[in-house]
Amino acid sequence: MASPADVLRFAQEMQVIVTEEAVEKLKDLDFRGIIESLAKQGHFIITGDLIRLPENTVVVQRRKKEIPAREVDYRPRIFDEYDVTGKTGIKGEAEEFRDYFLDRFRRLKEIFLKRGMHVRDLSKWNKVSRGNEFFFVGMVYDKRMSKKGHVILEIEDEYGKIVVLVTKEEPETFEKAMLVLPDDVIAVRGRKLNEELLLASEIFFPEVPKKTPNYAPDRIYAAITSDWHVGSKLFLKDAMEKFIQFLKGEYGNGQTKEIQGRIKYLIIAGDLVDGIGIYPDQKEELEYPDIYKQYEEFQRLILEVPDYIHVIITPGNHDAVRREEPQPAIPWEYFPDLKGLDNIHPVGSPSYVSLAGVEFLLYHGTSLDDLIAALPHVDYEHPEEAMAEYLRRRHLSPTYGWKNPIVPEKKDYMIIERVPDVFVCGHVHKNGYKNYRGVSVVNPGTFQDQTKYQVENGHVPTPGRVPVMDLSNHAIKEVIFWRSP
Repeated sequence: MASPADVLRFAQEMQVIVTEEAVEKLKDLDFRGIIESLAKQGHFIITGDLIRLPENTVVVQRRKKEIPAREVDYRPRIFDEYDVTGKTGIKGEAEEFRDYFLDRFRRLKEIFLKRGMHVRDLSKWNKVSRGNEFFFVGMVYDKRMSKKGHVILEIEDEYGKIVVLVTKEEPETFEKAMLVLPDDVIAVRGRKLNEELLLASEIFFPEVPKKTPNYAPDRIYAAITSDWHVGSKLFLKDAMEKFIQFLKGEYGNGQTKEIQGRIKYLIIAGDLVDGIGIYPDQKEELEYPDIYKQYEEFQRLILEVPDYIHVIITPGNHDAVRREEPQPAIPWEYFPDLKGLDNIHPVGSPSYVSLAGVEFLLYHGTSLDDLIAALPHVDYEHPEEAMAEYLRRRHLSPTYGWKNPIVPEKKDYMIIERVPDVFVCGHVHKNGYKNYRGVSVVNPGTFQDQTKYQVENGHVPTPGRVPVMDLSNHAIKEVIFWRSP
């Protein structure tokens, strides 16, 4: 039995209009032959009355395949207050940077205050006697190592700046200090040595609290993807076609059949297409050197997805939005045929969505490059470990002025103010999973084969492996659609 969408697509190709009653009849028949025959007879509007069966024809009503996801109505809830789409309004003035960092500092400091931490600000520093304890929250201005291997931090707040010394004699605090990055907002407890220096005894990150996650009331699934890179010569078309067939219930095995009918959501966490002019000599690797053609092909794929599956789309650094973060949603002009469809939801990066009561934080992950370069204990092989560092800092692009550009919006949309149940990033083309303090951390890999750049840098991607999450318990099953030769 064909789907109504199949009938309507063929009718569009034949340039005829098919009524709802006719669609219901045609999906159980040879709709292509019937529509083609009626069109040749001059019928440009096909109604149910026109569809007559030859005498002695018996139509066997095939039992519809059970699709639990079709029967439940869990429309995504999008938290607009955390999405920059439609809200940007910067003028490029220096004061905007000051206001941006003040907003970041004050909101992250508020996290410490809500935990009952009795911190003071640096306006009280001069009133503290030498040798006494001082506990404050500040933003890291600079970090360096002393000749003896100790960590020296310059930390400021709205009222001043002091130097913090972290010695190896405090191993736990020293270990945390080694993780600190410029522009991190941290709480520091220590003893005043002189008018400019504090000897640290404890360091605290904003850190997501340990939580009990929310679960869906029914056993439904979310297919989590990113980095399709449609338009690249390295885009894995066969793997993608298998994935689309999988969503339609037409590809799989005994282990996946039950999952397929329960998939209610498809997440695409950025880099839908390969883009234009993203890196030097990219044109040589493009199948479609036209951005609109790339999105046209992406749109064709999405139109194949069953209409009961909600598709949540975020942008990435290859997409047709500003490169600077936060990124607004991709405009409808790039996929006009998707506009108006009830199951298509473009959102910004980052964004928060609730799927059947399970809250997702979606971010493409472009700043992972900076994070991996700065922290020796994380790498491209294990992106989930780098993603955990975002949660520790409660910020998705901690350091300003490195490779990842940031727009100084009035509100810092990169702050992880709301603690998610599931945190999704892409960008690095490597699958990775972790549970961090009750948050499910997911990086779903890619649908692009290894690029020349990745070969030169020794980065081996994991393409065609899609994590499918059971929202009733957050268990993940990885479905493989491509294996390297």
